[in-house]
Amino acid sequence: MPRLELRKPLSFPERLVSALQSVRDRLAAALRTIRDWLRKLLLPRRPRPTGDAAGVARSAIAFVALALAALVVLAVRTLRQARAPAAEAEPIASPTEDEDPLSRESSQWETRARELASAQRFREAIRAWYHAVLSTLFRRGTLHYRKGRTNWEYVANVGPEQGWRAGFIALTRLFDREWYGSRSSGREAFAEASRQAQEILVALGRTEVS
Repeated sequence: MPRLELRKPLSFPERLVSALQSVRDRLAAALRTIRDWLRKLLLPRRPRPTGDAAGVARSAIAFVALALAALVVLAVRTLRQARAPAAEAEPIASPTEDEDPLSRESSQWETRARELASAQRFREAIRAWYHAVLSTLFRRGTLHYRKGRTNWEYVANVGPEQGWRAGFIALTRLFDREWYGSRSSGREAFAEASRQAQEILVALGRTEVS
């Protein structure tokens, strides 16, 4: 099955340049609109606008000032939004114990999954949710950990009488697809893995034996 090539995310400098260009285009468009509006309002010019004309001129100046202030606020918000993804992408160490389902309790794997997801590392976060389920199954004695055993061999050892078996199959399929078939995973795949894993854990009663 061919692998999908995912587009490399933009770096922070590239996002910043894109945001500044967007603000520049919006500012230019707004200024052109204001210019055309003032031209229609004030032309032909009179030497000494008095009465209502003077009031209109003052209102126009106030409008321009407010519009410029609003554009400044928009620019600041745009820059903050461009900077936010970079803050989320701060690297988190990926220790070797992430490879061992028994290196953490189920609740610790859940915490680990959310930490990885907050750093946009959804592929590793999906693995953490899968390990949360495996950790529970191993500690309960429902399954027995064997180094080198595949995930589908574990699935084969779950009897059809177990109500959570279908969910475990679906989660294993999702994990295998994302971990072995993709270079990176998205937020939707993580959300689905999170939902499936939590349903299994609830069915198991989240009981762990240290």
